Amino acid sequence: MKTRAWAMKTLNTQLASWTELRHNTVLYAQQSYTPILLCAYPDGYVEPRLAFWERMREMAVASRAVLATLPTSGVFNYTHYDSNGFPFVVSVSGATMYSNRLAVMDQFLNTTDTLRGISEKELSKTSLSAQESLFLQRLVEFNYYGARTYTGWYPALFYEPGSQYLPPNYQTEPTGDNQGSDYWDALVTDVHTDPPDQVVGDPGSILHEGVGNVHLLMIAVDCGPGDTAVYAGPVLSHYEFELGPTTRKTDSQWKTEVRAGTLPPQPDWTRGYLIPGP
Repeated sequence: MKTRAWAMKTLNTQLASWTELRHNTVLYAQQSYTPILLCAYPDGYVEPRLAFWERMREMAVASRAVLATLPTSGVFNYTHYDSNGFPFVVSVSGATMYSNRLAVMDQFLNTTDTLRGISEKELSKTSLSAQESLFLQRLVEFNYYGARTYTGWYPALFYEPGSQYLPPNYQTEPTGDNQGSDYWDALVTDVHTDPPDQVVGDPGSILHEGVGNVHLLMIAVDCGPGDTAVYAGPVLSHYEFELGPTTRKTDSQWKTEVRAGTLPPQPDWTRGYLIPGP
């Protein structure tokens, strides 16, 4: 009875007995649950560029002033798209559109004020308040229950984050844009044309700039002795390339190449921080 085999037999008996007890216990006491916290952020960090946040606020103030001059009368019909991509027509009153636009700009203003305040504290190495820490944790999702709901403050910065994803008391009418925070928008544009020059032997080219899928940024931040953290977040990708003097790439062509992974190399100066993918 001192062997491991006997001990395991005893453990098995104990667990069987515990199972019978639990079978009765759950009749009058709720079983335990593991909470779903897949989108709970333990910490956050704002890049402390005060001038940027201030200019963003100025832009929002100016935009709100212009939107406040638009009419509130009439009814507008828009083609909207459901989650399966099927179109349907919705009617939105001018008064509703007016209030929704101003509500979005007010949300934008409040958010930029908060981000600027957090930046100031980071630069002065001042601890964030509990409310500011909670704000950073609610970037994209909160009250997560296993489905994408986009209930954070970042999706709320978009005028149309998708009617099925709207937080309570926020925008209640679809706009037809269908281009919210979850909209994939890889794009390309031709920014300069160099015509052929037979005199100097220049074959000519068209310079393109493109944006593809986002990159995952991993950054270690030293906040003082015993307080080092690693943060992760999305950052934009950028591509620059030349094509022939008569070739101008469209967004549709570029999106096809992004999906296929047939992209030009990124600039040499990105090698100092960018790790090549497989």
